[in-house]
Amino acid sequence: MTIVTPVRMTLIVCATARNGIGQGGRLPWRLPTDLAFFKHATTFVPASRTPARNVVVMGRKTWESIPARFRPLAGRINIVISRSTPRIYSSTDSNDTFLADSLPSACQLIQSLVLSGEAGPIFRSFLIGGGELYREALDKPKMDGIYELDRLMVTRIVEEGPIGLECDTFLPDFTTLQSPGGGRAWELCTPTELEQWLGKTEQELRRLGFSSVETLQDGPIRFVFQLWRETGSSPPPVAKKRE
Repeated sequence: MTIVTPVRMTLIVCATARNGIGQGGRLPWRLPTDLAFFKHATTFVPASRTPARNVVVMGRKTWESIPARFRPLAGRINIVISRSTPRIYSSTDSNDTFLADSLPSACQLIQSLVLSGEAGPIFRSFLIGGGELYREALDKPKMDGIYELDRLMVTRIVEEGPIGLECDTFLPDFTTLQSPGGGRAWELCTPTELEQWLGKTEQELRRLGFSSVETLQDGPIRFVFQLWRETGSSPPPVAKKRE
């Protein structure tokens, strides 16, 4: 009998101090460092898991917000949640792009890909937007046998510059969410845990232009990288780097 395990999902997002994540379907900021960090986080696979790849799950609007020349996101299995199947297929003929009509069905697709080996081995699965899918996942972080949201990878904007950043789309304030047993649902990981999850030491992260401890800056905008985990869950395992 084959036992199907729930998909462990990581939500990855850039948000202001007030949890703003978008304006008019676009990002109201330009943060090259965050874009580079997003690519590193969503493509990293430890040497012990090579040749595995990661999955990125996104809504149709997020897919369409990616410039056509960058779709699908390279080196990752892309799953687009949409009911507009012909529209999505007309924009890509890649074997690395799959379709689903809901978050649960996307996770069931990941489970079937793991069992069939059709897309090769899979290491991590990321939810990369947009706002409706983020809210759905945070409102219901677990679905028995289907998925479990257990990590939040947050680029937190701590200083917006003199003009400020106007947003019309917001992330739920996950820091105030309660766990079923009482208490906070999410806890902030230590810098060391973030480094372990990324498979890099702080020194190695700095060479890439990142940091697990320092506030970084692109133009007038200052931000930090944070990893949050489900309260009571185990810290991330130490990930061995690619050689």
